[in-house]
Amino acid sequence: LTNELGIKNTKVISKSNKELAAETQVSDNTNGGKLFTLDEIIKKLPASLASSANQYTDSNYDMVITLGRDIVETYTREEASLDEYTKAQDNQDNMDPTIINK
Repeated sequence: LTNELGIKNTKVISKSNKELAAETQVSDNTNGGKLFTLDEIIKKLPASLASSANQYTDSNYDMVITLGRDIVETYTREEASLDEYTKAQDNQDNMDPTIINK
């Protein structure tokens, strides 16, 4: 959030005793006061807006993102793909140029 969206005040709170939800959701505690930020978070993660039943209300935070299994799977695959791409690039860089010219 800090790097990609320029959001300066972020805090990670880990709840190890709680199982991950199925879907990543964003709770908006600003009552629509920061719609552009909310929209960017929902698009970039991706996530959905938390329903009123799942809303995490805490006046200390403008927005709370509850990470779900869907986001873990997405970013785990993306990281693996990046590793595979990097390895492929390294293999290409290490090829013998005489073999390419033949």
